[in-house]
Amino acid sequence: MQYSITDTGTTALLIAEPYFLAYLDKLFEAAKVDEYEIIDGYAYSPCFGADNHPFPSLLFQFDNYWFEIFPEHYLADTSDARDLSLCKVGIGSNSVPFNVFGSPFFKGYYVSHLVEEKVLRIVPGKGSRKGPIQYSEIPNQILDGLDIKSKVWISLISVVVAAGISLFYAFYLLEQITKCFPDKVWVVVLISLAYFIPLICGYIFGILPLLVQAFSKISGF
Repeated sequence: MQYSITDTGTTALLIAEPYFLAYLDKLFEAAKVDEYEIIDGYAYSPCFGADNHPFPSLLFQFDNYWFEIFPEHYLADTSDARDLSLCKVGIGSNSVPFNVFGSPFFKGYYVSHLVEEKVLRIVPGKGSRKGPIQYSEIPNQILDGLDIKSKVWISLISVVVAAGISLFYAFYLLEQITKCFPDKVWVVVLISLAYFIPLICGYIFGILPLLVQAFSKISGF
C-alpha cells in the first residue's frame, strides 16, 4: 500500500517510482501527447497535445475527498521562445515508496497545518477557480505499474525462491535438526519457524519491493 505526504517545500508532485511511468502514460494519453522525454526524473513534452488538446486537471483523493490540480499549476513553459512549444511536467519520480504532494497541490487552496492535532485543513481560496471539495467513495480502478511480462517474471522468481527455501529445508536442514534433537519436537518446530519466518519476511518486505521497483523501470522503456 502506497501512502502520501504533503510538503510545502517541494516544488513538484513526486510519485512513487513503481507507479511513476504508468501514471505518466495515463496523463499523456489523456492529453493526447504522443512523445515525451524524461530528464533527471521529470518529463518534458509539448505544452499541448494533438489538435491543441490541453492537459487535464489532476484529481487526488484523501480520506474520500477529491482535490484538484489545474494544468497551469503543474506545467511550466521551458521553451526558449516562451511559445509553449515545450513544457516541464511538474510530476517527478520518488525513489522511496511514497508520494509527495508539493506546491502544485496547494495552489488555489487555503491550507492549515495543525501539528498538535495532526490535521491538515484544506479549503478553496477566496477568488480561486477551485470549487467545493467533493466527497465520494474510493474508486475500484487500480493503477498498475507493471506490465504482464514483468508480473510473470516476478512470479517465476518468487516460485524459484520459495522452492529453493523449501527444498533446502526438506532435504537438508530438517534432517540435521532432527538428528540434533530427535526427541524434542517443539525444538524442531521452533528452529523451523526461526528459519522460515525471517526468510519469508525478508523476501516480502525487502527483495520483492526491489523487484517491483526494478521491473517497473524496465517495463517503462
